[in-house]
Amino acid sequence: MRPAVMVLDEPTSQLDAVATGVVFEALETLRAQGVTVILFEHRLERPARCADRVLILNEGRIAADGPPADVLTDPRLAEWGVGSGPAALHHGRTPRRRAWPVGVGPSAAGDPGGGRGRIHRLAQEHENRRRHVMVLRVDSLSHRYPNGTTALADVSLTVRAGERVAVVGPNGAGKSTLARHLIGIARPTSGTVTVDGRDAAGLEIAELARSVGFVFQNPDDQLHAATVAKEVGFGPRNLGFPADRRTALTQWALRVTGLTGEANSHPRHLSFGERKRVAFASVLAMDTPIIVLDEPTTGQDHRSVVLLEELIADRHERGRTILAITHDTDFCAENFDRVVVLSEGRVRWDGPVERWLEGDRNESTSAFEQPQMARLGRRLGWPTPVATVDSFLDQLTAHTAAR
Repeated sequence: MRPAVMVLDEPTSQLDAVATGVVFEALETLRAQGVTVILFEHRLERPARCADRVLILNEGRIAADGPPADVLTDPRLAEWGVGSGPAALHHGRTPRRRAWPVGVGPSAAGDPGGGRGRIHRLAQEHENRRRHVMVLRVDSLSHRYPNGTTALADVSLTVRAGERVAVVGPNGAGKSTLARHLIGIARPTSGTVTVDGRDAAGLEIAELARSVGFVFQNPDDQLHAATVAKEVGFGPRNLGFPADRRTALTQWALRVTGLTGEANSHPRHLSFGERKRVAFASVLAMDTPIIVLDEPTTGQDHRSVVLLEELIADRHERGRTILAITHDTDFCAENFDRVVVLSEGRVRWDGPVERWLEGDRNESTSAFEQPQMARLGRRLGWPTPVATVDSFLDQLTAHTAAR
């Protein structure tokens, strides 16, 4: 169409690093041809590399407007609810302020975790024992779609109770297809999927939902109720929980996801990021031992990502097993212990996040960029990879002291 102005609303939010690079190269070419580019983004690292100006909107007003180097180092970023990357989520060693009062401890009012003292200790001991149990087993799983496309080819992996596993890889690698097998939406062409010791092939979707809560990549694929409260309460009701537990779980899930004020709103009237939180709340309310998140940071602002990280940490502490499909390598490195790399329907790598960071990555051809802190550590010539801001500061302190 040869426009004079291009306006793009989060164009790379669900793209891998290769596709994201193609988009930004195209934008650079357009800009060189005199086209004005206006880009709306939550993730600011790539735009900060090429933008002439950055504007920050806060509560319907322009809070800042200027060169990226000035705006993205403004100490008021967190106040405005903006994160430019991991460094914006941490200010030195100062603990991050909660996005909303999560309050998911056993002493928190309305927390369905419930109980104090001996009951809580027994629950924790039970969860600790569960951590040695294999809750997911995928053996030689293959899946072909009706059009003949092979999405998964001989995939095998196991997941223990309490693990936090990130599944990464390029678009079309089979990540979402693998996740759908865990809840019975997809069925194996060959191979088996075992959930909590039971062959998923012999279980209905409703039965698998007692063990696995799944947050879809697109929340519109799972939202259907007339109000947010009814949406969040649907899962506990469908699972046959007693009325008092349903109420407690629904109110708790709304509170910890910051949605109490939207309880009577229609989900379709909310923004994409808010609808994503509604979908997450509806899964939390089901209180499943396994939680699967498909691209959980897509469309999420800084506060929502911080909230998500807090909830993942809390569920992990309570022994829940968490799998996340993500292109967000900063989010992956900050919150997960293990990485599984899928490519062309096969497992190409599986191991601890620290080992994953040690591998050679050619960013021009890789389907993912390494986390910002890891790339910065490499540029400084550090032999040991770093994944988080805290680990970066630890190494920086050690190197400074050694000089």
